[in-house]
Amino acid sequence: MVENLYWTGEEPKEEIEEIISQLQKHRNEINNTTTFLWETVEQGWGGDSESRIWHRYSDAYIRQYMGLPEDAPLTDEIIREFKNKALNATSQETTIVRYEGEQFEITKEFELI
Repeated sequence: MVENLYWTGEEPKEEIEEIISQLQKHRNEINNTTTFLWETVEQGWGGDSESRIWHRYSDAYIRQYMGLPEDAPLTDEIIREFKNKALNATSQETTIVRYEGEQFEITKEFELI
């Protein structure tokens, strides 16, 4: 089983070579599998990702992030404050690819940390 391979994105050569090595080593197991789970996490660090600005956040997420009650009204001022915080927040996007023997299921989550 191949698990927990990391690539920081800074010096990719060694990390990518390790991933390729593990995939080659486990080729038969991978080719004969009926289930598959691949999870990637991409992080952005404060202010360097426009996706934080343009990502569509649900009202419930904004309330949660801002520490507001579930039924609190979202005023223009609260939305502006949230967007300002989002500009400087660390973001994390998680993509999960799952195969259960019949079809692939791909889910994505985007959150501010």
